[in-house]
Amino acid sequence: MRDDLGLVRAVRGPLMLVTIGVLFLLDQYDAVAFKRTWPILFIVFGCLKLLERVLAPAVPPVPPAQTPYTDAAPPPSWTSPPPESRPWQPPQGGVQA
Repeated sequence: MRDDLGLVRAVRGPLMLVTIGVLFLLDQYDAVAFKRTWPILFIVFGCLKLLERVLAPAVPPVPPAQTPYTDAAPPPSWTSPPPESRPWQPPQGGVQA
């Protein structure tokens, strides 16, 4: 599936260029004026972006933040002296920066 996403990204530019060429060719042969067909460029680009979005890997959800304190022990206030035990260390795991 990852290769398909790379293929869509690699083909986007050439496909847009071919679309512009076909629209100019239609305008040159007086089949349809370019001023009436240029929105097709937005449609082609939107379809390619939609296909890229469908093929993109799913983003895993962010885990909830862990608090260093439990409900049984309230956090110390700023005015209280620091505890005599070892200094506070953040919990292991959780959100990484």
